[in-house]
Amino acid sequence: MRSFIILFGVVLLNGQLSEQFAVDVNQTGSDESSVEMLRISPPSAMCESSMGNRYKCVKLQTKCYCFVNKQLTWDKAQEFCSVNGKRLLSIETQQEQNDVSSVLMPIVLSDPIASKIGVWTSGNYNAGTKTFSWTAQTPFTFVNWFYGEPRNTGQDQCLHVRIVPQLSASWATLACDQWMPFICQNDLEEEISLAEITAIVSELKKEVEDLKKILIGNIYCSY
Repeated sequence: MRSFIILFGVVLLNGQLSEQFAVDVNQTGSDESSVEMLRISPPSAMCESSMGNRYKCVKLQTKCYCFVNKQLTWDKAQEFCSVNGKRLLSIETQQEQNDVSSVLMPIVLSDPIASKIGVWTSGNYNAGTKTFSWTAQTPFTFVNWFYGEPRNTGQDQCLHVRIVPQLSASWATLACDQWMPFICQNDLEEEISLAEITAIVSELKKEVEDLKKILIGNIYCSY
């Protein structure tokens, strides 16, 4: 029995990058072929392993969030996230604020350093426009400032999530050259449905069958 492994690095669904597939084609003397889907990595699993085992990552809605328990300045934290294919945390809606408060804050509170000083977000003060915005220059349309904030706004003011009061995960300003833990995030592709998987496997079976005929023909021609 000859065994051929055909690797499909990515599959495009509606123009979007989706999951990795591996197809095992077992070639026997008959015309039958067996197609087995060896691995489909859902976005949740891809998120959890996106930064290895050192940092805690969780999938919330359509985003992946990773808590990084190392202290860096705001610029260095932003660079660290970028190198890992992510960006610093942005909180642009009430739903995202709820996710931060209910899911991410318990993770932050489990760290002995972050539980005392909080974490960086991508928010910073733009001296030119005299407004706060997220890293992508997206202006704030939702805010959760701590009482009295923002204060002392200047050219070097960045936004972090406070720990006290814990449940509110309110925002405060801080000099950007301070060293703090932080949270990275990135967008995820939508979950692939069972119907889509079935359709893809069916199409792959047809393509594998055609490839099998070509391979068998080449084998016979070589003798």
